[in-house]
Amino acid sequence: MPQRHWLKLSTRILLSLMIAFMILPNSALAQHEGGGPPNFPIAREKPRVWESRVRSQLVGSSVNGIMTSQNAIQCPRSEIVIPLIMRGTYCRTDPNSITVSAAIGNQWQRAGSVPWTLRGPHPDGSAEIVVEFLDVNTTSLTMEANWKTQTWESSLNESAAANITWPTEWPEAVRPYLEPSLGIESNEPEFRQFVDSITNGRIRDVSPYLAAKELVKRTILNFRAVNGGATETTKFTGALESLRATRGTRLDLTCACVATLRTAGIPARPVMGITKVKKSTSWTPWAELYLPGAGWVPFDPFEMRGSGFQHRALTAQWPWFGTVDELVERIPVAYRLSPPGNNLRLKSSADTSVGVVNLKDDWLETPVWAWVSDGCRQGRSRWNTSLVRINRGQGTPDPR
Repeated sequence: MPQRHWLKLSTRILLSLMIAFMILPNSALAQHEGGGPPNFPIAREKPRVWESRVRSQLVGSSVNGIMTSQNAIQCPRSEIVIPLIMRGTYCRTDPNSITVSAAIGNQWQRAGSVPWTLRGPHPDGSAEIVVEFLDVNTTSLTMEANWKTQTWESSLNESAAANITWPTEWPEAVRPYLEPSLGIESNEPEFRQFVDSITNGRIRDVSPYLAAKELVKRTILNFRAVNGGATETTKFTGALESLRATRGTRLDLTCACVATLRTAGIPARPVMGITKVKKSTSWTPWAELYLPGAGWVPFDPFEMRGSGFQHRALTAQWPWFGTVDELVERIPVAYRLSPPGNNLRLKSSADTSVGVVNLKDDWLETPVWAWVSDGCRQGRSRWNTSLVRINRGQGTPDPR
């Protein structure tokens, strides 16, 4: 943003604050950064219930159609991990609805007989369904998880959001979303230079919400192309590489927006969820930024492209930013691209589902959602992941 434009905007916002400073009610001080209903000026509406079914399978390689001990999956201990959001700003999962089945080779263990654990919920409301396999020597490992989630669409009062000021410090629960993470290299000098070129070092002259809108806008416009369009939802090279190349996939664009906001000091996170893409059920990325005292604000930078948002004022409502009716169609499952505790380096482009493959020996360190392994010999195994999303009707309104 040119300096004159930035100063003009900051002057207008400061004047607005002097005239009508918004004081949050006491209820808003009980911040819901870890999930649960948001506070004004954010609202969630029109709940719907979905049933999700995720089947993740690791299949050993074969040579001329023949599977041998040299190319099978051999592990002393292995886990298949499928994430889900138990309690989020726009979703709530029924823990009693979770069922898990699994198979070693063709030997299935039905739901109710599979020993599984739920890791979490973590402070941000996320969790992981985990099945542990011991002493495996097989052609394939399979896990299927089912659960029910209630989702909401989001709405946001733009003028009130624009009047929320910067906090003295961010709540402890959202601070991890200020730090770099897998595929979101927000500590790199290129991101600092990019942010400074927009704000001229004066980001706090405007409110965090308006600053976030401008930063997201400039990140989207920096992309000359989005590889794979709407259907390429899981491949990525990472935020830094896409910033350098000014192009990338839908997930790259999402990660780049999140990295830009984190570099600017605004908590943000990617969201990976399940929804319909081109008539098929698929993983879909979008993002959220944290608004002090109010909660998480959703936005989808890919869907914003081509909507004409860049021709609207920062104070106007933008399509797919804050107020997102279509959000109710999406089932969030994760706020990160790897399970907690994994610290993988992204070496090359990655084909993800939901989780991370902890790759050893001759494997590249490649995120492939749903797998965590230690000491496995996997040859050139491949992943198959299938998704089902079933509409179970209208949900229950918030008690308040």
